[in-house]
Amino acid sequence: MAETIAKWLTIVVTLAGFLWGITSVLQSRAIDARRPFLDLQLKLYQDATKVAAILATSRESKELADAETRFWQLYWGELAMVENGGIKTKDGGVEGAMVRFGDELQKGAQDRSILKHRSLELAHICRDSLAESWGVRDWRKPDYGLGRSE
Repeated sequence: MAETIAKWLTIVVTLAGFLWGITSVLQSRAIDARRPFLDLQLKLYQDATKVAAILATSRESKELADAETRFWQLYWGELAMVENGGIKTKDGGVEGAMVRFGDELQKGAQDRSILKHRSLELAHICRDSLAESWGVRDWRKPDYGLGRSE
């Protein structure tokens, strides 16, 4: 009886190991297939948050002009390919944050605090979208142990 149980246990353990191996390979291939999209999304989100930050904080006219040009290039083109990673949210996700920032930019906001607020909003929404796309929940509203709560 003990010999039969041992044989079955060996078979079950071997089968479980085999299935785990197949699952690991399939997961790895899925990530590899998504890698170009994820890398592009990360790069474009970095570009968008960088130009928004420049537009919200810089006082140099050349830097502002270059950043505004790049913002509208992202807005009307490249960023639309990767916004939200296919995820729709009630606030419009990255797309909505870009629209809100662009609206304030077009108004010629004299009050920089509005653009600063919209820039931070865009950065936070990009972070959350990346967390969703990459499947890393810890990126959402991280706690750095600084004693503050959001």
